[in-house]
Amino acid sequence: MKPDMPDIEDLDAWCVKANTSQGVSRVAAAVPEATFVYLERDPRSTALSMAKALARGQGNRYNHTTLVKASVDWLCNAARFVKLIDEYPERSVLFRYEDLIRQPIKTLEALYRHLGVAGVDEDVLQAGLDGLFYKRTQGGSEDPVDEEDPKDQATVGLQQQAIDRWRRQLTDDEVRLVSILTFPGAGHFDYTCTGSLCPGDVRWALRRAEGLRFRTRQLLRYVYYRRQLKRSPAPQLLGCC
Repeated sequence: MKPDMPDIEDLDAWCVKANTSQGVSRVAAAVPEATFVYLERDPRSTALSMAKALARGQGNRYNHTTLVKASVDWLCNAARFVKLIDEYPERSVLFRYEDLIRQPIKTLEALYRHLGVAGVDEDVLQAGLDGLFYKRTQGGSEDPVDEEDPKDQATVGLQQQAIDRWRRQLTDDEVRLVSILTFPGAGHFDYTCTGSLCPGDVRWALRRAEGLRFRTRQLLRYVYYRRQLKRSPAPQLLGCC
């Protein structure tokens, strides 16, 4: 007789909201029963967000230099995700932020099935999602929306507009820059970026940034992670349909 699946509330989970996967191997060795859930996001959205964060730390608005750094950082994290998932295939789950926002119920139900836990009643789950308050991330801290403020009521629930914010805020040249520098990893996660592996295009993107030393360092990082991704198979995305 198959044992009952545990409830999601009975699981111990550790959520890391950081653009890094450092320490996964140590946790894997220390906790053999652990399963790692990876959440990937469109490189254009991520690069825009990270570039803004880098610029805020310098008291500036984001520019091509911070956008180059953010794009190569996304490529770095993508390569690490792929490497770790390949290293621990039976203990890894990967899904995309966009799928979670567009189809939250189906995505979460698929995640629960993969983890071997009992699902949550759909009405209860939807009520929980509808009651989420959007948080603005600024300067390393998160400011919750004021529930009593009428102008903040529209920010209750999952925010669909966050998916395509890059379309509204990045210029055509900035989209091209990000797409070129993240192109080697975008396809591993089924993102369609009109990038290129052409050396001339990569030089064009890197030359948008200021400082020869900075551009050289980013080129070396780009080449390293591009080669690493080329050697690695694309990971399996969590199916939610």
